[in-house]
Amino acid sequence: MEDNVTLQEAKAWHSLTTEECLNALECDGKNGLSDAEAADRLERFGPNELREEKKKPSILLFLEQFNDFMILVLIAAAVISGVLLREYLDAGVIMVIVIFNAVLGFIQEKRAENAMDELKKLSAPTVKIIRSGEESRIPAADVVPGDLMVLEAGDLISADARLVEAATLRTDEASLTGESAAATKSTEAVLDQGAALGDRYSVVHSGTHIEYGRGIAIVVATGQDTQIGRIAQMLQEAKPSPTPLQIELKDVGKRIVYICLVVALLVFVAGILRGNSLSLMFLFAVTLAVAAIPEGLPAIVTITLALGTQAMARENAIIRSLPAVETLGCANYICSDKTGTLTVNRMTVVEAMISDGKPRPLEEVSGDPEASGSEAFRLSNVTAALCCDVRSGHGGEYFGDSTEVALLEAAQGFGFDKEELEADMPRVAEIPFDSNRKMMTTIHKADGGYLVLSKGATEVILECSDTLASNGESIELSPEKRGRILEETSGLGSRALRTIGFACRRLESLPDSITPESVETGLTFMGTFSMMDPPRPEAFEALETCRHANIRVSMVTGDHLTTAEAVGRELGMLTPGMELVEGRDLDRMSTDELAERVEHIGVYARVSPHHKVKIVEALQSREYVVAMTGDGVNDAPALKTADIGVAMGITGTDVSKEASDVILADDNFASIVSAVHLGRTIFSNL
Repeated sequence: MEDNVTLQEAKAWHSLTTEECLNALECDGKNGLSDAEAADRLERFGPNELREEKKKPSILLFLEQFNDFMILVLIAAAVISGVLLREYLDAGVIMVIVIFNAVLGFIQEKRAENAMDELKKLSAPTVKIIRSGEESRIPAADVVPGDLMVLEAGDLISADARLVEAATLRTDEASLTGESAAATKSTEAVLDQGAALGDRYSVVHSGTHIEYGRGIAIVVATGQDTQIGRIAQMLQEAKPSPTPLQIELKDVGKRIVYICLVVALLVFVAGILRGNSLSLMFLFAVTLAVAAIPEGLPAIVTITLALGTQAMARENAIIRSLPAVETLGCANYICSDKTGTLTVNRMTVVEAMISDGKPRPLEEVSGDPEASGSEAFRLSNVTAALCCDVRSGHGGEYFGDSTEVALLEAAQGFGFDKEELEADMPRVAEIPFDSNRKMMTTIHKADGGYLVLSKGATEVILECSDTLASNGESIELSPEKRGRILEETSGLGSRALRTIGFACRRLESLPDSITPESVETGLTFMGTFSMMDPPRPEAFEALETCRHANIRVSMVTGDHLTTAEAVGRELGMLTPGMELVEGRDLDRMSTDELAERVEHIGVYARVSPHHKVKIVEALQSREYVVAMTGDGVNDAPALKTADIGVAMGITGTDVSKEASDVILADDNFASIVSAVHLGRTIFSNL
């Protein structure tokens, strides 16, 4: 393996076969690396740690706060007041103001360093690996490219790795991709070399968690070469720009100083021409200049902004730096995340299709006794409640896969209690979901025999079914009926609805072996439930308020194109003349090209961290004051680059919060709009 294997070359690991990956990294797929080879690679590639720029000494960081034109003028005024004019009280007051502002700036810059510290916490302290055919646990820093990592449920992944074995493996990649649903992983190569991060099903990433299943993966990138490493690099390179008020105060300060100097010079010359002494006129001119300098201006601004933070806290906007108050008031473009900000961040069943009927809103089905009382609908709800691995928590909450939780909550809403059903029909066997079969099956004791319950992708469930539930009977599932069901469900997909099909089968006795071949055949199709993460009701009004206030809004999400488009259209963000673009489209554009089109783009889908930074920079080049929202690790660089970074208080990661200027206590887009309105009032008062 060459020394210069980096993430840039490794972008296509997901599209290589497991054999190709093992060969490229010179690793034995069963025994892993030898201890000697691992030690050699550790020497060549360095430890599996994020590199950090050398931090400035605190004293130097504090002294840098005085390197500002207005501050230097105030220091000069304090020196002149104390030394020449002997106005010690005035000099003391000015220096207190100067030091107070320096302390505020120092605290803000020290806080910016915390984002990197939080990023480092995303690496597990130890990791289980296979070397020389033996499993062992080593410090995560000692992991090298080519190591075989053993992955188990609950593990925090320590490096980017290509899967070589996977058994019903699901990972939580929400902090990296922005998608709340668990990602189902597979050893199959992803043919699209330019696949978005969330579509690289054959790769696991550093900083994410194993939610379910187990696997073995070969490490392809460590330290700074991982996706988290790239985010860390962007985070260190992102430099916040001065706020509009800071720019304006600097300009005002310069104008005042120049005017004071000119007036003082004119007074000095006039006094000399009238015969006054040189020393007297010099002292008089200096006194006049010092008196004219508004040394109280920084204090007034600071107090006004501090009061503004309290008012914004009442609007659920927690201000982390004082300048953010006025920057919010100047914001005229908001780049909003989708999940949890514009939507409720909770999958909800909204439609049901009974047997081979038409998909109908759930409320409509509930109000139709014939539909809601049918055997097909009853068994669909039983399957939703029993064929799942959702766990109950305190306070009636459910924990597990978001799709399964949505199905269970829908069944509960129709009176199908999971615990009661489990007591009546205990589970005796199961065939877990996997990405190849795209379905899950459980077997329960029922009515002196056994009941097979299956759920999964509608087209897969239909393939396993040969009959259809109809009016309490099972009838033949003809090709015409099969085609009509598929046509109806494909239409649901175009509306970004996730559709799950249900089927069942009764058995007198259990087969000798529980396999898909012995159980998942001859099923009776019962219908479907369709779900989505619906828009927040208050988001519609908030977006309308933005339009009236001349604030542009675009949706920036890592979600799929169809989902982003459906939500964007429902929220009115894709009006005629507005475009929808994907991350791969942004890759083909330069920043200048994007800047030319950016005002006509309403929705960005399948974007990565560097895309978000690119969008912000393009908008800033068009003189927009940009507010960016985010909740994941992947959002941190864009939050720091934007004029105002807004992190989510409920779902936000510590990394995103540390990189932000404002934290939304309720994760609600409407709260951003309220904060901007309040910021405008404060800015106009200043």
